[in-house]
Amino acid sequence: MPRSRTDDELMLSYIIDSVADEMFAEGVEEILARYGAVLLPVDDYDEDDFKYNPYGAIYLRSDNRLVPQSINS
Repeated sequence: MPRSRTDDELMLSYIIDSVADEMFAEGVEEILARYGAVLLPVDDYDEDDFKYNPYGAIYLRSDNRLVPQSINS
């Protein structure tokens, strides 16, 4: 049993997919503002590395606002 939501891979996948769908439908800036999230560069690797990400990463707060009540209970 996961100790917390961040240990639950299915929950994390659900949150990532949900936020990505919202960003696609409504735009990145709208979703950043809605969730108090930030978009930061990912620069842990060189540009020519296999994992290069020119867009950055969205960092969400760790509260329950992204988890629907049906999953949260």
